[in-house]
Amino acid sequence: MLWLLACISILATAIYWRVRPGWRRSGPFLPDGLLLGLWLYAAGITWLLAFEPEPHQARVACMAWTALASAATGATIFCVCTGNLYQEAFVRIVASARATSLEHAGIAAGLVLSATACVLFLYLVLRIDAIAALLGIGSFASDFNLLRARVLIASGTEAWLAPGYFKQFRDILLPVLLAAAIVADRRRLQATWFWALAALALLAMLVSGQRLVVVVFLAALTLAAHYARTAARPAAARVRRLRGTLVPASLVIAGYGLLTLLLGRVRDDAIAGSPALRLIGNFLDRAFLAAPRENAITYPVWSESGPSAGLSWVRDFEGILPGVGETLSNVLHMATGGSALGNSPLGLAPDVWLAWGWPGLLLVPATIALLAGFLDLACRARGSPSLIGLRIYLFLILPVCYSPFIFVLYGGAVAAAILAMVFIARPAMRVTAVAAP
Repeated sequence: MLWLLACISILATAIYWRVRPGWRRSGPFLPDGLLLGLWLYAAGITWLLAFEPEPHQARVACMAWTALASAATGATIFCVCTGNLYQEAFVRIVASARATSLEHAGIAAGLVLSATACVLFLYLVLRIDAIAALLGIGSFASDFNLLRARVLIASGTEAWLAPGYFKQFRDILLPVLLAAAIVADRRRLQATWFWALAALALLAMLVSGQRLVVVVFLAALTLAAHYARTAARPAAARVRRLRGTLVPASLVIAGYGLLTLLLGRVRDDAIAGSPALRLIGNFLDRAFLAAPRENAITYPVWSESGPSAGLSWVRDFEGILPGVGETLSNVLHMATGGSALGNSPLGLAPDVWLAWGWPGLLLVPATIALLAGFLDLACRARGSPSLIGLRIYLFLILPVCYSPFIFVLYGGAVAAAILAMVFIARPAMRVTAVAAP
């Protein structure tokens, strides 16, 4: 049964790949981001089943491949129905994007507000003695200090630091608006204030101890700069393509590696050899294996409460309210041998099964893929730099948005606010024709 589901998923993905807009026309395509996350999860659980077999992996793998086939079908339906709306090359949309005076003011106000939030976050964190001691420069010589500080910041055991609320400004709004600033005027890459804001954001992210947000931040600015430069000077962009790809990619990898070392995660890796090889092993483990491995280990815990007819999603959203409370991800982290302060989230497939069972796995991922497609269209609609920056960010974060709650936490709320602002503040615009690159 598992291999039949895998074959169906591969066929559904191949059909989708055949009908989807080409990368030149689509640019960062949100259904691609969704399917990438599902493929990483399905490949990871299948690898574990083949080479590190444990109980319950086969059942989780069936969920993963079913969800992937459903999402690929939904994405295919979207592409077939809307393919005529993706005739314009994405770089032309970037070239013709213009911010109105009101949007310029909104971007500036958002950057100031986000920078203020970062400064306030740093102040609140560093004024707590226990966390400040762990974040001390000299203490990095000890094991797992940054990891301990991250747990204290996120858990609220020392003081509730509103991590989910600060995240909206630090990890989401800042990369979106900085990317929008680049798209609106690529000369801002040479502005002192731009790099000062970027440095402040990176400092606040490093203090938070989260690797993903640093990678997404650097990748978002890299993609925005790439499209802005290509739109302005397509011929020069071709000549510099190799340098323009390798240098930013190296920065992203270096950022991930630095945080991995500071968090002490390399020590958990069983791969022998140089630190570089252990970092590569750690990256591959986090990308492919960590989530499915933990979900299979904790299957006896979360499967007991499902299907829940949507109640699991309701309980997730209760975590948005201020205060400290134990959620399912905390319980699952304890089931893996961790502390009650950590998190072990379910992947998209197990999360959908927990909420809606097997019928949900057939329908919900397809619906999510359709919604991702329409969100993608909305972000192309008004020739807005803010929406282009938002689209780039969402493309990068969608692979790890395992549930509606995580999507809202990792950008959904900000996306709704930016979409509302742009659609209210500016009329519909047609993309003006420019020379094809």
